[in-house]
Amino acid sequence: MADQNSHTILTKGDKYYAASAPKRASEMPLTNEPWRSELREAHQRDLELHRETQAKQQRIKADGAPHVLVALAGENTEVRDYLIGLVAARSLEGK
Repeated sequence: MADQNSHTILTKGDKYYAASAPKRASEMPLTNEPWRSELREAHQRDLELHRETQAKQQRIKADGAPHVLVALAGENTEVRDYLIGLVAARSLEGK
């Protein structure tokens, strides 16, 4: 089996794979797996969190914060929220 790759196993067959092979051995039965939709949803949540974090970083950067603080805001939620609070308080004071 060490000399076979996944393509060879799927096209020519393999004694270990044959027992659990789908009806059409050239297709893997992965598309209807329930965990795929969970992965998609998790990816969507991560993407939204990343976009929110970037938007807050841009707001902090637009206020003139040093790059180190902008980078820290991207890494730590507490720092990000604190800096956003400072930016909001500063804008209420009129700079």
